[in-house]
Amino acid sequence: TKLKEGDTVNMKVSMGAEKAEVPSLTGKSESEAQSLLAQAGLEVGNVTSKYSDSVAEGCIISQGIKAGKKVSKGTSVDYVVSKGPQTKMVTVPTLTGKTGDEAAVALQNAGLNVGSVTYEYSNTVSVGYVISQSASPESQMEEGASVSYVISNGREEPDTDDAESQSE
Repeated sequence: TKLKEGDTVNMKVSMGAEKAEVPSLTGKSESEAQSLLAQAGLEVGNVTSKYSDSVAEGCIISQGIKAGKKVSKGTSVDYVVSKGPQTKMVTVPTLTGKTGDEAAVALQNAGLNVGSVTYEYSNTVSVGYVISQSASPESQMEEGASVSYVISNGREEPDTDDAESQSE
Protein backbone atom coordinates (compact mmCIF):
# COMPACT_ATOMS: atom_id res chain seq x y z
CA THR A 1 0.00 0.00 0.00
CA LYS A 2 1.31 3.38 -0.98
CA LEU A 3 0.94 6.30 1.37
CA LYS A 4 0.89 9.93 0.66
CA GLU A 5 2.87 12.37 2.64
CA GLY A 6 0.87 13.37 5.71
CA ASP A 7 -1.16 10.11 5.87
CA THR A 8 -1.61 8.66 9.37
CA VAL A 9 0.07 5.35 10.17
CA ASN A 10 -1.00 3.30 13.22
CA MET A 11 1.74 1.12 14.72
CA LYS A 12 1.72 -1.47 17.44
CA VAL A 13 4.96 -1.77 19.36
CA SER A 14 5.68 -5.25 20.62
CA MET A 15 6.73 -5.64 24.20
CA GLY A 16 8.50 -8.87 23.22
CA ALA A 17 7.50 -12.42 23.86
CA GLU A 18 5.13 -13.12 26.71
CA LYS A 19 7.10 -13.88 29.89
CA ALA A 20 6.83 -16.85 32.23
CA GLU A 21 8.40 -17.44 35.62
CA VAL A 22 10.52 -20.58 35.90
CA PRO A 23 9.12 -22.81 38.67
CA SER A 24 11.30 -24.51 41.27
CA LEU A 25 11.77 -28.12 40.15
CA THR A 26 14.39 -29.22 42.70
CA GLY A 27 13.19 -32.09 44.88
CA LYS A 28 10.05 -32.65 42.76
CA SER A 29 9.28 -35.88 40.92
CA GLU A 30 9.85 -35.87 37.18
CA SER A 31 6.10 -35.94 36.48
CA GLU A 32 5.57 -32.97 38.86
CA ALA A 33 8.37 -31.07 37.09
CA GLN A 34 6.80 -31.70 33.66
CA SER A 35 3.42 -30.55 34.95
CA LEU A 36 4.85 -27.38 36.55
CA LEU A 37 6.69 -26.47 33.34
CA ALA A 38 3.55 -27.01 31.24
CA GLN A 39 1.45 -24.87 33.63
CA ALA A 40 4.02 -22.06 33.32
CA GLY A 41 3.99 -22.30 29.52
CA LEU A 42 7.51 -23.68 29.40
CA GLU A 43 8.96 -26.76 27.70
CA VAL A 44 10.92 -29.71 29.06
CA GLY A 45 14.47 -29.32 27.86
CA ASN A 46 17.39 -31.74 28.03
CA VAL A 47 16.81 -34.29 30.81
CA THR A 48 19.87 -36.05 32.19
CA SER A 49 20.29 -38.34 35.18
CA LYS A 50 23.02 -38.99 37.71
CA TYR A 51 23.57 -40.82 40.98
CA SER A 52 22.85 -38.99 44.22
CA ASP A 53 23.23 -40.02 47.86
CA SER A 54 21.05 -37.11 49.00
CA VAL A 55 18.19 -36.89 46.46
CA ALA A 56 15.70 -39.77 46.12
CA GLU A 57 15.58 -41.72 42.87
CA GLY A 58 13.27 -40.09 40.30
CA CYS A 59 13.43 -36.62 41.88
CA ILE A 60 15.02 -33.50 40.42
CA ILE A 61 18.56 -32.71 41.63
CA SER A 62 19.05 -29.43 39.76
CA GLN A 63 17.68 -27.33 36.93
CA GLY A 64 19.32 -25.38 34.12
CA ILE A 65 17.46 -22.09 34.63
CA LYS A 66 17.19 -20.72 38.16
CA ALA A 67 13.74 -20.83 39.76
CA GLY A 68 11.99 -17.44 39.74
CA LYS A 69 13.73 -16.18 36.60
CA LYS A 70 11.47 -14.57 33.97
CA VAL A 71 11.92 -16.10 30.53
CA SER A 72 9.97 -16.14 27.26
CA LYS A 73 7.04 -18.56 27.19
CA GLY A 74 8.00 -21.70 25.32
CA THR A 75 11.56 -21.66 26.67
CA SER A 76 13.01 -25.13 27.35
CA VAL A 77 14.21 -25.85 30.89
CA ASP A 78 16.86 -28.54 31.37
CA TYR A 79 17.02 -30.59 34.56
CA VAL A 80 18.87 -33.48 36.19
CA VAL A 81 16.99 -36.48 37.64
CA SER A 82 18.43 -38.57 40.49
CA LYS A 83 19.20 -42.25 39.91
CA GLY A 84 19.45 -42.64 43.70
CA PRO A 85 22.62 -43.78 45.43
CA GLN A 86 25.16 -45.62 43.31
CA THR A 87 25.56 -49.26 44.25
CA LYS A 88 29.15 -50.37 44.39
CA MET A 89 29.80 -53.94 43.35
CA VAL A 90 32.62 -55.93 44.96
CA THR A 91 34.19 -59.33 44.25
CA VAL A 92 33.44 -62.20 46.63
CA PRO A 93 36.66 -63.72 47.99
CA THR A 94 37.35 -67.46 48.12
CA LEU A 95 36.74 -68.58 51.69
CA THR A 96 37.33 -72.33 51.37
CA GLY A 97 40.69 -73.35 52.79
CA LYS A 98 40.65 -70.43 55.26
CA THR A 99 39.96 -70.58 58.98
CA GLY A 100 36.75 -68.98 60.24
CA ASP A 101 38.70 -65.90 61.41
CA GLU A 102 40.57 -65.61 58.11
CA ALA A 103 37.26 -65.86 56.23
CA ALA A 104 35.76 -63.02 58.32
CA VAL A 105 38.79 -60.80 57.62
CA ALA A 106 38.68 -61.62 53.88
CA LEU A 107 35.01 -60.63 53.71
CA GLN A 108 35.63 -57.41 55.65
CA ASN A 109 38.56 -56.49 53.37
CA ALA A 110 36.32 -57.05 50.32
CA GLY A 111 33.62 -54.70 51.71
CA LEU A 112 31.26 -57.55 52.63
CA ASN A 113 29.74 -58.68 55.93
CA VAL A 114 29.77 -62.05 57.64
CA GLY A 115 26.38 -63.73 57.35
CA SER A 116 25.49 -66.82 59.35
CA VAL A 117 28.29 -69.17 60.32
CA THR A 118 27.33 -72.81 60.77
CA TYR A 119 29.33 -75.94 61.61
CA GLU A 120 29.25 -79.39 60.02
CA TYR A 121 31.29 -82.56 60.22
CA SER A 122 33.57 -83.21 57.27
CA ASN A 123 35.77 -86.16 56.37
CA THR A 124 37.77 -84.03 53.93
CA VAL A 125 38.16 -80.58 55.55
CA SER A 126 40.18 -80.03 58.73
CA VAL A 127 38.60 -78.73 61.93
CA GLY A 128 38.08 -74.94 61.92
CA TYR A 129 38.38 -74.47 58.15
CA VAL A 130 35.66 -73.28 55.75
CA ILE A 131 33.88 -76.08 53.86
CA SER A 132 31.56 -73.94 51.72
CA GLN A 133 30.18 -70.42 51.27
CA SER A 134 26.81 -68.96 50.23
CA ALA A 135 28.13 -66.79 47.37
CA SER A 136 30.33 -68.13 44.60
CA PRO A 137 33.99 -67.06 44.78
CA GLU A 138 34.87 -64.28 42.29
CA SER A 139 31.17 -63.42 41.78
CA GLN A 140 29.96 -59.82 42.16
CA MET A 141 27.79 -58.62 45.05
CA GLU A 142 26.65 -55.23 46.33
CA GLU A 143 29.07 -53.75 48.82
CA GLY A 144 27.83 -54.38 52.36
CA ALA A 145 26.00 -57.62 51.47
CA SER A 146 26.43 -60.66 53.72
CA VAL A 147 28.11 -63.96 52.86
CA SER A 148 27.43 -67.01 55.02
CA TYR A 149 29.79 -69.94 55.36
CA VAL A 150 30.13 -73.42 56.89
CA ILE A 151 33.09 -74.38 59.11
CA SER A 152 34.30 -77.94 59.57
CA ASN A 153 33.97 -79.74 62.90
CA GLY A 154 36.36 -82.36 61.53
CA ARG A 155 35.52 -86.05 61.18
CA GLU A 156 32.42 -87.29 62.93
CA GLU A 157 33.57 -89.77 65.55
CA PRO A 158 31.26 -92.70 66.28
CA ASP A 159 29.60 -92.27 69.66
CA THR A 160 31.35 -94.92 71.82
CA ASP A 161 28.78 -94.64 74.63
CA ASP A 162 25.99 -95.75 72.25
CA ALA A 163 28.08 -98.69 70.97
CA GLU A 164 28.83 -99.89 74.51
CA SER A 165 25.22 -99.56 75.69
CA GLN A 166 23.96 -101.61 72.71
CA SER A 167 26.38 -104.49 73.38
CA GLU A 168 25.21 -105.01 76.96
